[in-house]
Amino acid sequence: MGDEELLQMIDFVHKRDYSLQTMNQKIEEGEISFPSEQIAKERESGEEKAGKEAPRDRTAKNPEQELTISYTGDLEFQKIAAGQNCIFLAGKSCIHRMEIGSSDSELFFDGFETDTAVTAMYEDKKGNLYLALLERMDENDDSAYSGITLEGVRYKPWLWILNADREVIRKVDVTSLLEQEYGGRTRMITRVVADEQGYIYIRAAFF
Repeated sequence: MGDEELLQMIDFVHKRDYSLQTMNQKIEEGEISFPSEQIAKERESGEEKAGKEAPRDRTAKNPEQELTISYTGDLEFQKIAAGQNCIFLAGKSCIHRMEIGSSDSELFFDGFETDTAVTAMYEDKKGNLYLALLERMDENDDSAYSGITLEGVRYKPWLWILNADREVIRKVDVTSLLEQEYGGRTRMITRVVADEQGYIYIRAAFF
């Protein structure tokens, strides 16, 4: 599977999730009714068809088809991103790397300074890995920045860049940048990407 196919699959998943979210919202607002009868018929038809057919290969044949991987590793990953020739999995305060076609992963980086959640990842063609992070703030931190509170704990957003040798080559204080541009309405980054010229683009809630 090539890089372009992986990116198309990821784009398809995001579009699918957005469509489902929009449909659920319309159902809640009463604009459309829940298609319970249609779902029941499709389920009965699928069960009947499954009973007649032999199990099929779940390997994706095209970008629109979902790929199922039985992950056998022990990482409780929270984020996933396609690299140039691998898949990156982010867990609590660590990142794993998984080869294409493999079902297991190996530790790639865990050099974070405190409890850290990875909210987005992107690898460019040079092998640099861009990480959008939420770093746990010190309880005694009395700075003006209130942080992002998750389950009673304050976090601060950062953007780290690792080179191909897994070394941290840059840390960007996203908080100060967003406070200047958006009056302190800081939110965690949900998407990051970099172009060939080195410009970094980020997406987060409310901007």
